[in-house]
Amino acid sequence: DFEPTLVTGGDTNGDGLLDPGETWSYTETSIATAGQYTNIAKVVGMPVLGIDEPIPEADEVIDDDPSNYFGVDAKIHIEKFTEGAHADTPTGEIMPIGHPIDWTYDVTNPGNVPLANVTVTDDNGTPGDTGDDFPPTFVDGDTNTDGLLDPGEMWRYWAGGTAAAGQYTNIADVVGTPVLGIDQPIPEAENVTDDDPSNYFGVDAKIHIEKTTNTDDADAPTGPIVPIGNPITWTYDVTNPGNVPLANVTVTDDNGTPGDTADDFEPTLVTGGDTNGDGLLDPGETWQYTETSTATAGQYTNIAVVVGTPVLGIDEPIPEAENVTADDPSNYLGVNAKIHIEKATNGDNDDAPTGPIVLVGSPITWTYEVTNPGNVPLSNVTVTDDNGTPGDTADDFEP
Repeated sequence: DFEPTLVTGGDTNGDGLLDPGETWSYTETSIATAGQYTNIAKVVGMPVLGIDEPIPEADEVIDDDPSNYFGVDAKIHIEKFTEGAHADTPTGEIMPIGHPIDWTYDVTNPGNVPLANVTVTDDNGTPGDTGDDFPPTFVDGDTNTDGLLDPGEMWRYWAGGTAAAGQYTNIADVVGTPVLGIDQPIPEAENVTDDDPSNYFGVDAKIHIEKTTNTDDADAPTGPIVPIGNPITWTYDVTNPGNVPLANVTVTDDNGTPGDTADDFEPTLVTGGDTNGDGLLDPGETWQYTETSTATAGQYTNIAVVVGTPVLGIDEPIPEAENVTADDPSNYLGVNAKIHIEKATNGDNDDAPTGPIVLVGSPITWTYEVTNPGNVPLSNVTVTDDNGTPGDTADDFEP
């Protein structure tokens, strides 16, 4: 209890007695608290005839009077969920890009007066740009259908989207106007507001491989021209252009036989590509593999395939994430250059003596058939006959 302060001026004759006709005013100040408040003032006085003139056997006189106010404690609260998860802080839910998203917004009134004109707005992940903001759809919750968010009600809203790549945060904002009821505004009451973020991470898992033959990218034939039997070096540069690490990275080469996996091989990983030594192909890293062989005859194409498993980190799998894969061919042409000559004497191909029997002075006709049993054309073809004197080139002739 407290005693309010007497305001000067009511005791008009200054005798310290509340005389008939006088009004004494008292005052006290405080700060409004939430809700209905009632306090009762009580006044007590002793009847007298005047100063120091008591009235024998007179009893005290008493009166009281209540007074009331209602302390408006207007509040609003919003809880936003991504795929059912609160996800106030990154990363939030993990999902592949293109995955459908359900956002739900639960709006409640923890205050003590109804709220009118409730509006929910989502910033669509661009807090500095209101041009793409959107209002989610009201679902239900107005139990008495008065259009006011009453204390104890929960209004639910919904919106849908599609997962984009990377970390995504969008913020929901709710605003409401405090009222006493329908068409009962509260003078000078200000709107109440609240906001809540929600997050997800859009997994954009990718892998890429670049294969070279003797440093030539050679995606299309013929690729480098290599004599058969010469060494071949294949290099395989594997990168991660996505936004999550990749585990279990495996490179396989089809060895030029795409329909036969029995002779496939795995090239050797060159040290140094896994810069942080975590065994994961991180975005920005390049892992290089190598393999050597020997050129064979003809057009040769072998295809490298790389596979990796998207993860968030070591021992942090991504639920339902599928392996990513890429491939790259490389080519070379193994040169098998050959030439062949068939010589006939008077139409007889006899390579060994005696050959045809010819009378002295009879005409002789030699024919020379030159062919190319190799796999590349031949230029500057020259035929020379030793004219029967293998040790003497002076009498050689060209047919």
